[in-house]
Amino acid sequence: MLIELKSKLSEIMHKDKFPLFAVVAFSIFICLALIIINSSSNILGHNYRDAYLYLIQAYHFAGTPIGGYDYVNYYSPLIPFLTSLLFRLGFVSEASLFAVTGLFYPIAVIGIYFLLNLRFDKFYSMLGAILYGSMSINLMWTANGTLDIPSVALSIWAVYFFIKGLESNQKFFYLAFPLLVLSVFAKYTGALTILVMMVYLLSKRDIIGNFVKYIKNIIGGIITSFVFIIPFLSYYIINGLPFGFINQAREVSTETISSNTAAAPANDLFFYISSLPRFIYSPQKILGYFILLVAAVGVIYGIYKLINYLKEHYKDSANKLEISFYPKIRLNKNVCFIALAVSIIMIILTFLTAGMTSFIISELLLLIGLAIFASCFNSIFTDLADIDYVNDKETSSKYKYFRFDFAMISWFLIYLVFFSSHLIKADRYFTALVPGFVFILVYSIERVTYLLRNNNSKFNISKEKAAKGFLAMLLILLLAASIGYLTIDRHDPLVDNEIETAKWIESNVDYENMTIYADRGPIYTWYLSSEVDYCPSSVNISELGDYLNEQNASYYIMTPLEDNVNYDYFQNKDSIEGFTKIKTFGEVKVYKNNAK
Repeated sequence: MLIELKSKLSEIMHKDKFPLFAVVAFSIFICLALIIINSSSNILGHNYRDAYLYLIQAYHFAGTPIGGYDYVNYYSPLIPFLTSLLFRLGFVSEASLFAVTGLFYPIAVIGIYFLLNLRFDKFYSMLGAILYGSMSINLMWTANGTLDIPSVALSIWAVYFFIKGLESNQKFFYLAFPLLVLSVFAKYTGALTILVMMVYLLSKRDIIGNFVKYIKNIIGGIITSFVFIIPFLSYYIINGLPFGFINQAREVSTETISSNTAAAPANDLFFYISSLPRFIYSPQKILGYFILLVAAVGVIYGIYKLINYLKEHYKDSANKLEISFYPKIRLNKNVCFIALAVSIIMIILTFLTAGMTSFIISELLLLIGLAIFASCFNSIFTDLADIDYVNDKETSSKYKYFRFDFAMISWFLIYLVFFSSHLIKADRYFTALVPGFVFILVYSIERVTYLLRNNNSKFNISKEKAAKGFLAMLLILLLAASIGYLTIDRHDPLVDNEIETAKWIESNVDYENMTIYADRGPIYTWYLSSEVDYCPSSVNISELGDYLNEQNASYYIMTPLEDNVNYDYFQNKDSIEGFTKIKTFGEVKVYKNNAK
């Protein structure tokens, strides 16, 4: 038995199997640790308000809807539905939502490993997966009840199987499209993954001539996805519920900065770019700066080699070039090179003008720019499969990864333009950009390693040892960062205050027969399993009492929120017009209507 076990472990630890084993072990450990930590730390305070709405939606799916919260049906249904299954089994707590959302973390990390392995060797794929899993932005939004990581995890696998379907076996389309649908149901922004797939498809050579060979299985994959679409549509139609994603898309697609008031703040286009060090590792941004420095060196080196090759290739290329997507058409090479430059300018301008029009127009222009770039690049490099990969004579590898590289960079750009289009910025939105961002980092690290292996250093040190030492140091830093992040105290005292408040109301107020308003209504609705109305923070201070009286409110629960101007004003006051403060639980204040 021991000999058998030892043999199995030896097999796993073999260098070809170890990277995947390491990624699986790492992701499962972090996942379980975060579920346990978040379930026992009362984290759902200032930063995670939306999680309570998903808990209420899970109540709806479990068959116990709470009146007044029908609007939760506008939210993406997959995660609340999965959570409702645990509710039906008797596990009615925040921990159920944490467990459901947390389980998508290893799915994402392992998915990134397989996706990168289409392009890099197993070691760099492992490094990329651990880099993805160790980034603060992912660790912060894992197993906390939010929808971002689950949607991205499903998108990663959808893109992976789509690429496999195009490049090896078309049967993978029957997995790609259902996973895409699930990604959209996990969070509606997952629909942008369609554009990533389109970029990969459009960057294939002679796609017009060859598309017919894919169409049968692509349609088959789309039809298969109805296995998930039909139950969702049926549930909403049978229960007379609105299709929230359609209304959301309509509202967002028509929303522009110009439609806001004249006093609207300027759109911070570079919010996500300037926040990169913090997204990589927020407790100590120096690690983020170090990784970005490595990335900058790799990217600059890659651009330098590409520009040099463009210069050389321009001289040697024929005057007429075949158009890659339809080789029967030939254009003057000057036209192709100019169009390539124009497409780059177009892509940059799409980002710089994000928010000046609807995101649909921005994404359409971006897609056109990306399609033009791919077509011109493929047309200029008609012998692309025979090009030395940045003259890497040591490995003699061929640059056959343009489509993959381009699709992953496009992934980053597509989501960057989308989220930069909106005035409201949130850290968690960056999770959708991380797969493309990690690809850029891994590509850059690979280039830096190549430079180390081929340096002309005067120091008495082996080039191979220098490269391996650099990679080992980076891997150790990432693992240490992940473990270090787990030690951060994520407890939010506001949660304790709200639980105390809810218990007091449950014991002292006939809440089921009274109208209660709260700044964080969904929180108390969850704790009391009864409707507590949401008090909009936009209500003017001078009109707050009148507003609450108009709503026939018996009680009002005031809580500090970033956008709640009323809290600071009333912090040291014992009354609001028509209401008197009767209880205080830390940051939470309870007011009672004087007339009731």
